[in-house]
Amino acid sequence: MTLYTSWLTVSYDPIVGNQQNKLCFWQKITELYNTDSKPRGSRPRTVKMLRAHWDRVDRDVKKFCAVYGGEAKHYQSGASEADILRAAMRVFRDDVKKDFKHIDVWQQKRRSVGWRCPVLELETYEAHGGWLLV
Repeated sequence: MTLYTSWLTVSYDPIVGNQQNKLCFWQKITELYNTDSKPRGSRPRTVKMLRAHWDRVDRDVKKFCAVYGGEAKHYQSGASEADILRAAMRVFRDDVKKDFKHIDVWQQKRRSVGWRCPVLELETYEAHGGWLLV
């Protein structure tokens, strides 16, 4: 969650905005993470370390978003959000063969301004019989 908070802060910087290259963007995230946001007791991280972690988390969050969207679309009327979430967790575990561990990031990300399920739409998943990573 700490990395995601740093990512959001840099991403939505009103002064710089999206007028920065990838390396500059990740250097700012790393600096912010290591100075203000780093979990207590952890050692400083490099751009490479944070980027690798981000890529893994972001990939799983996108997959889960597609699964959750599919479950919400096909779930019985009257089902609570908790019911849909449990079903999505079960489907994710069955499809990916591991538990989804980033609920806090997913919940925060889905509330972010201008964010919607990118890359993996349900139709893409169903059309290809599995995950299609773009």
